[in-house]
Amino acid sequence: MSEPAVPDVYFTDRQIAAVRHVVEHRLGGEIELAYLAGSLAVGLGHGTSDVDVYAVGDHLPGQDHGYEHDGVVVHVTKLDGALVRRLAGLGSRFTATGADREQFLLEFKVLNALVRLTTGHRVKVAPAWQDALAPLRRDVVRRILVARHANIFAAFAEDVWGALLSGDRYTAATASAIALENAAEALLAAADDLYVGPKFLFRRLRRTEVTAPWAGELWRLLNQVFDAGLDDVETVAAHRLRVGNLLLSWCVTEGWDKPLAELPPPAAAETSRRSPYFAPVRFSDGIALMSAEEAYAVDESVVAAWRDADRFGLDGGELSPALRGLLAIGALDGPDRPGAEARNPRLPADPAVAALIRVQPGYTVHPQVAPVARP
Repeated sequence: MSEPAVPDVYFTDRQIAAVRHVVEHRLGGEIELAYLAGSLAVGLGHGTSDVDVYAVGDHLPGQDHGYEHDGVVVHVTKLDGALVRRLAGLGSRFTATGADREQFLLEFKVLNALVRLTTGHRVKVAPAWQDALAPLRRDVVRRILVARHANIFAAFAEDVWGALLSGDRYTAATASAIALENAAEALLAAADDLYVGPKFLFRRLRRTEVTAPWAGELWRLLNQVFDAGLDDVETVAAHRLRVGNLLLSWCVTEGWDKPLAELPPPAAAETSRRSPYFAPVRFSDGIALMSAEEAYAVDESVVAAWRDADRFGLDGGELSPALRGLLAIGALDGPDRPGAEARNPRLPADPAVAALIRVQPGYTVHPQVAPVARP
């Protein structure tokens, strides 16, 4: 991908002046809280981007309303104060667990509102709203987005597995692309580029320093041209998923406590011993390594061992407990093509392995309330 990065475009001084005039003189004392948000607030403006203001106050129009000043149309959207308080609470602390994922499985409208509140430029804030918004943390919202997109990746990786089992290569191709798009979104969130919506994906990948080297490879994989018979879908789908779970492994480790600052080069994904059908997802109560059939509770050291397994000789010699466990559950040397029979992996009876990897039904793509009985 040789296209240069698109320059960031924010609100102009003229637009901000128009917003301030509308807030102070057209809406006046009715406004308790007002902030600029949307694509222009995060540098993603283009030739027809709207000037969007979100406001809380009595007697505002009940629907979006446009106000013109100095040739600038300011779109004002009324927000319910209770919703804004709820958003500030949602973004105050990362609390999602394997059993309760509501915090990152928000409906799109609420998630979008949370991100816009977090990234918006505040124009007017009454003292009471300063206190109400004080708990909101950008880093918490960053983690919510990482966890959300990682969980979606895991769900679509499961769909790829199921589609190939049934011979449905059309669905496998589509599901693998959606999975990889979500891995890319998680990667951007881990790098502290916060946005909701797919249209700016590659503009954001190119402008963000840590993700820019990956933009070309992700573009190639997401714009893969298949022949009429879809003969190479299984290979392409597996590679897409391996690229995605490699990127997610960095999101849930180096990119979790602080914004991601480094990544391996794209060549690191060319050869891999990782199964394409596993995905790391982080909750407040631990890290899940999800497969299409089972989920395991692991720690960062196991994710790192899984990610970096290519550096080790896995075909002989003494292996670490983490690698022994990963091999046993099928997370390494996973098949490119699912077989007709489901695997039934068993962890070795080794205390060192058990201390690092354990079956956790509550961490599956679709959480189970009790372990599945096995013969």
